[in-house]
Amino acid sequence: MERPAVFIDPQPSRRETAEAGCGPWHLATGAGGANAFLNGITEFDPGASLPLHHHNSQKAVVVPERLARCQVEERSRDLGPNEAVVIDAGPVHRLANAGGQLRILFTYGSTFPARTLMATGVTQPVEA
Repeated sequence: MERPAVFIDPQPSRRETAEAGCGPWHLATGAGGANAFLNGITEFDPGASLPLHHHNSQKAVVVPERLARCQVEERSRDLGPNEAVVIDAGPVHRLANAGGQLRILFTYGSTFPARTLMATGVTQPVEA
């Protein structure tokens, strides 16, 4: 019998990443019981930006409030409250905080997606 639901701690602890001023909270993960996607929240300090990178799976990003600058390949666009972007596997992209304290909701189309940093070529699991 399949399980009907997996409840997730509503206040996961923020984990600092190598990117100064950005930290993800992983919510639904493969290790935590999700079997089709991984999602979470990334918090950006004012002026903070993720480095250019790409993934091995599709990703959707929602900006619930404030303003984020999204660069995909050579194209940039500001995303305001309740706007979203879907990025296919492969394109180089990054998100940056274009205003005050910012949170974005991200969802990957894989339970174990990977991120490759353009500056170093290093690939690591998103959840690592």
